[in-house]
Amino acid sequence: MAGPLLRILIRLKQNKYHRIQIAARYRILDLIKQIADDLHLTIHQLLHISIYRHGPNGCSLLYPLNNTHFDVLDKYGLTSDEELYIDLSDIIIYQDEEEEDDDENLSLTTNKESSTTNKNVSTIGQLIKYSVPSDNSCLFTSIDFVLNNGKLNLSSNKYLRNLVATKIESDEITYTDAILGRTNVDYCKWIRRDDSWGGGIELAILTQEYEIEICVINTESGGRIDHFGEDKHFPYRVFLLYDNLHYDPVYLVTYDIIEQKELSQTKFHRNNENILSLVKDLVNIEQSTKSEKCMNSKI
Repeated sequence: MAGPLLRILIRLKQNKYHRIQIAARYRILDLIKQIADDLHLTIHQLLHISIYRHGPNGCSLLYPLNNTHFDVLDKYGLTSDEELYIDLSDIIIYQDEEEEDDDENLSLTTNKESSTTNKNVSTIGQLIKYSVPSDNSCLFTSIDFVLNNGKLNLSSNKYLRNLVATKIESDEITYTDAILGRTNVDYCKWIRRDDSWGGGIELAILTQEYEIEICVINTESGGRIDHFGEDKHFPYRVFLLYDNLHYDPVYLVTYDIIEQKELSQTKFHRNNENILSLVKDLVNIEQSTKSEKCMNSKI
């Protein structure tokens, strides 16, 4: 027998649901693929979903427990009277904004000179620093890198410098001599120069211009994170590393066990708390690397 036809209720967002049906003889992976096709998502986005069974005795977790993507749904003794429930509201609430970026965001070029050379990437993921040149434009290069899904463009600093200067020129009330440390005119001339360093003022402006939270991880302050644009509740955030002298962009590497390939991304949903634990791991790696360099220099 083919087994019962199971009903799947998927919560998309508040008061909006999507229903599908799937034969119990199919695997959990087949269910994930069907959801991805129906909702124009990627399999990678759905690998860590939770599936609940809603039967006469209430709601209980079906997946993941001690099961895998390759388990057949019929294994759990499901009947057509039951309904499976999946909440995808966190995944697709900003789907419209990210659809144009999805393909590019998964094709970031690997940095051969990365400070982390461990190739055994777990399915959970690993944050990696991308080392950009120390040419006084590291802040602008790093921001362009994370905004453009891991594409390195060393000429981008001119555009970003001019964007900042134009914003400052247009708002003399906000950007006073006291804030800038010099006159508005002088500051704009200064920040347009290739040898001028960017900092907090530039970060505050760029987070507003691109409507994305910029998180700066200070490796010299125990991994403290300064959140630029946090009060605006932008849907996405990006991360930079800072050692009080130099900025580098950060990206996440994961391994898609279905597609058997490495995936990378630079933008993260603001409600993704898991990324913060990976930040701690990256800070530990950076501090350990620095300690080793200091020890070697003393030998």
